[in-house]
Amino acid sequence: MDERGLSAPRILIQMAHDMQPALAEVPVSGVGSTFKWSEGLEAVRRTIISQDSTTTLPLLSQGPTRQALKRIALQQIAASEARPQEHKKPLKVHGAIPLEDLPPARPVSSKESKNLKNVFEQLKNKPYWTRDPYISMQATTAEDLLIGISGKITISPIDADDTTLSCIIASNELLWDTGSHITAISRDLIDSKTIEYMHSSDYATYRLPDDSFVCQADAILAFTNTFINVPILARIIDLDRMPNRRSGVLLGQLTFIDSLYYEMAPRAFLRAQGINVSEDMYGEIKIKGHIDTIDDCVTKF
Repeated sequence: MDERGLSAPRILIQMAHDMQPALAEVPVSGVGSTFKWSEGLEAVRRTIISQDSTTTLPLLSQGPTRQALKRIALQQIAASEARPQEHKKPLKVHGAIPLEDLPPARPVSSKESKNLKNVFEQLKNKPYWTRDPYISMQATTAEDLLIGISGKITISPIDADDTTLSCIIASNELLWDTGSHITAISRDLIDSKTIEYMHSSDYATYRLPDDSFVCQADAILAFTNTFINVPILARIIDLDRMPNRRSGVLLGQLTFIDSLYYEMAPRAFLRAQGINVSEDMYGEIKIKGHIDTIDDCVTKF
């Protein structure tokens, strides 16, 4: 093998794969049924020289890459088998505005509320309303990878005239979860008065068969280059249905992540560029733009 761990057979196998189908029917002359390897290679070289092309070896065929992935796999297996000794905090966003410096939380406006209601009406028959709002995974394999966003979220029932039926969640651990099809909030974070109203017949339209609820929320969230104010639909579910019974918020796709144009740069990438990023940071998440689903207005940052 060479210094990258590449073997001659591995190179030839990949070359043979890439020659299909262009050279499949091209005959090779100058070799019999038995020949030396060097003679066979030379005969093939003479045949294909006029149709020369490029082969790229997969990274996994290279020894160092395979070994690095093996180390990571073994670390993850060990982590999944070990009992966590303490709750680990999600990784923070490098350069984001501190939670205490964000603007005050505010309720969803009447215009935003009407739009969120319309979104729900259009999508209420989709199957994801009754499924768990996330992709199931072993949390112990991701405790050093989950990203926590700092922000303030004002949660309120849709269509409620009572302005006291709202609550504010301010946290540095709002989990950024691209695998969650909708933002999910654990029920223990919602005040009892609001939950009682959501259980009433007045709110039956937004109560789902599994006894979870759809609500509206106004989110003020901090990223590396700016903070954004976004109205979102969210689902309130029992703590038992949150991943690993973790009390908190999963920031998901529908009306949130799917409305953002963003750029992510992990810690290792930033460090390679000479930027000092601590171990408790994921790296940077820069918001490039946001589309307002009310009027399809695009805001660039």
